[in-house]
Amino acid sequence: MGKKIRESIFSRIIDKSGLLYDLTVHAVHFGARNERYKLIPRLSGRILEIGCGTGKSSINSNEAIHIDINPKFLKRGLRKNRLTIPICASAYHLPFKEKTFDSILVPDTFHHLVFHHKLFRECRRTLKDNNALLYIFDPVKLKKGTNRLQSTADGITWDFTLKGLCNRIFKLSKAHKFRIQNSKIAKCKSIIHLSGWCDILFTLIPYNK
Repeated sequence: MGKKIRESIFSRIIDKSGLLYDLTVHAVHFGARNERYKLIPRLSGRILEIGCGTGKSSINSNEAIHIDINPKFLKRGLRKNRLTIPICASAYHLPFKEKTFDSILVPDTFHHLVFHHKLFRECRRTLKDNNALLYIFDPVKLKKGTNRLQSTADGITWDFTLKGLCNRIFKLSKAHKFRIQNSKIAKCKSIIHLSGWCDILFTLIPYNK
């Protein structure tokens, strides 16, 4: 599936400041996070973004709800007018009723989560039945020997290969009644991509059979 990487001291420092988070995202990605949203069709209806951080690259929609486990990130995002409805919550226990959302996005967050089945269970529960979509896009390792700084509320992160992430998403989708509509590679210019990483987007549709 992937290699577990312990959280670094530097990452723990970043978690304590929304400003440091913004600076790190800017230095590592150089706007690549915004480029990923170009792979997603124009969304309508109620939208949930899981793991929004400070909202520096969040989806621009008045109907979007943004959640993150770090209140400092949300506070900065709200102050910068990046987040419409910020809520401090865990991806494992979404504070919403069943069949609430038309779309759920999990941007650059999947590798921070240890309990993937809990994430899929909650996404399945809160997505509507008809034409609802789950979008997951995450970085994958393309070359051996590459590394990165990551942080996570769970204390570890996953260092995914392309094959490992695809296999993981496939198994989770099957277990939680999602159909993989498509997958796309996001080719963006940034430090993280030049060092042997690339982003992959999965579009998943829930089914009832």
